[in-house]
Amino acid sequence: MAAVGTLSHELGHLLAAVAHGCAAELHHSSTSVTCPGGADRWAITAAGPLSTLLVGTLGLLLGRPAAALGARGALGFVATLFWSRPVFNLVQLGLARAAGRPAAALRGDELRLDRLLGWPEGTLLAGTGLLGAGLVGLAVLRLPPAQRVPAALGGAIGALIGQLGWTRALGPWLLP
Repeated sequence: MAAVGTLSHELGHLLAAVAHGCAAELHHSSTSVTCPGGADRWAITAAGPLSTLLVGTLGLLLGRPAAALGARGALGFVATLFWSRPVFNLVQLGLARAAGRPAAALRGDELRLDRLLGWPEGTLLAGTGLLGAGLVGLAVLRLPPAQRVPAALGGAIGALIGQLGWTRALGPWLLP
C-alpha cells in the first residue's frame, strides 16, 4: 500500500501541474515540475497532500462500520491509514527539531506550503498530523476490541516497512 499511497500523492501533484500548463514527470517519490511564469505553485504543492487526505477520508467513510471486517471494511481501514502520512511526517519533524536539525533541512509539501503562506514552519503538519492521529485512532476504535492492537501495530509497522521498501528499493528501480 505504501507504493499506492506514494504514487496517488505524486499523481495529485502531476495532475495539478498539467492542469496549470506545466510539464511534469512522475518519479517513485517525487514529481519533477517545470512551469511557465505565473503557474500556481501553491496549488501544485497542495495537490499531493490533498489527494492523500482525500483517499484517507474516503477510506474512513467506506470502512464504516468496520465491526464486520469484510472486504469493504478492510479496504476502508487500509485507505484510512493514508492519514498516517502527516502523522509520520509530524513525528519526523519533531525528531529533527529534538536533534537540533532545522526544519528547512526536511523535505515535505506541508513545510513548503507553510513557507509559501508565510506561516511558521510546522503549522500545517501540526494540524494535519494531529487530525490524522485522531482519525486513524477512530478507525482503530471502530474495530472489534480483539483486532485493535494487532491492526494498529500492523498498520504502523507495515506503513514504515512498506515506505522504506518502496522509497529505497522497489520504487527507484521502477520509477527512477
